[in-house]
Amino acid sequence: MHDRFRTVSGFIVKNMQVGEYDASITILTTEYGKMRAIGRGAQSLKSRRRTALQPLTKSTLLLERHPEQWYVREAQIEKNLTMIEERQKQIVF
Repeated sequence: MHDRFRTVSGFIVKNMQVGEYDASITILTTEYGKMRAIGRGAQSLKSRRRTALQPLTKSTLLLERHPEQWYVREAQIEKNLTMIEERQKQIVF
């Protein structure tokens, strides 16, 4: 039997907007490989999870399993690597 809740640590690889405020998140974890989850309200300016669900961020996530999809319930930043992306842009241009 599968657990309804799962805590994972991983890198946010992709964050695509779904609807007005939700996001489809792709997470790369060592325990479970590539996972996908929906972050409800993650694109809202007032969302507490917004920064923890940005690409190139290592985060700890509490995921809740629904029949066909995982949903992000909590997210906390472990390490933010967006500075690498900014440095790459400076070097390339």
